Amino acid sequence: MSDEKNQPVSPKPEPESPSRTVMKAKIKEMQDRLARQEATEHSGAPERGPKARQFNIGKFKDDKDHHYRYVSVADPAKAEGRIEDGYKAVSEEECREAGARATIGADLRLMRVPREHFEERVAEIKELGANRLKAHKTEVREAVEAVQRELRNRGIDIPLSRLLVDE
Repeated sequence: MSDEKNQPVSPKPEPESPSRTVMKAKIKEMQDRLARQEATEHSGAPERGPKARQFNIGKFKDDKDHHYRYVSVADPAKAEGRIEDGYKAVSEEECREAGARATIGADLRLMRVPREHFEERVAEIKELGANRLKAHKTEVREAVEAVQRELRNRGIDIPLSRLLVDE
């Protein structure tokens, strides 16, 4: 045991500092990564404010002649679809005067359409939805009418109301 205490203490070896070329390579890699990040469309974290404030259209809320919405311009098909529906981009100047944001990030652009066009489109969509909800009933009714015709052809006359149960 006494031999262990008398042993000379060796200092821990110093970590080797990276060479100058290694440091230059690391700095170059960091610069390249930063340049790639700056080149992306979305720099930084997404805005985390309340959506009511983020999508605030300012004084345009009081405009009874137009309907306003933010349209995704990141997907050209969506933007083209809205333009075909009659939407037009609101100018930057009009947005500033109304206290609204013309764009949100690089993806969303404020657009408007005349209120009549918007209400016609909403009515079309509601009608289409109602027709889709009734479609199965129409198909069943047509099938039951076909059965009734077949039975009538065989000499059996049953009223449609007895064959069809409408719940």
